[in-house]
Amino acid sequence: SPEQLRKTDRTETIAGIEGIVWVAQMQDPDTGEPLRREFVLSDDPRIVKLRAVMRRMGQQSAREIDDPRVQEMREAFRKAFDEDVGFLRYDNRFKVKQVSDVSLSGERFTLPQGNEVKSLPGMGDLMTMTRLMLPFATQ
Repeated sequence: SPEQLRKTDRTETIAGIEGIVWVAQMQDPDTGEPLRREFVLSDDPRIVKLRAVMRRMGQQSAREIDDPRVQEMREAFRKAFDEDVGFLRYDNRFKVKQVSDVSLSGERFTLPQGNEVKSLPGMGDLMTMTRLMLPFATQ
């Protein structure tokens, strides 16, 4: 768990949306070295909706993978943050670039006939995300 997780007095505007900067001080689980991570959370409804969509996508992918670590990752996400906030930025690893309100046709997400999805996210990708989120799940 993080030695320190705190909300700062700073705000940051990303993609035209204001969020609150949080800082986490923790220990790298692999090296034991101290880490400082900064992230920006927002309660903007568009970012909250983005978080919900990303979670649904992750849950669908996770159903395809029968691994207890996937369940651990989902539980970490659920415990770590309220439902009414979403990430604008996670350190230098993730940053929302733009948010647009547009309607897209369902056809845009349909693969051409005779094609199928060939691969799911690798376990390494899922484990990296779990490692990033677990320190915040036990606050």
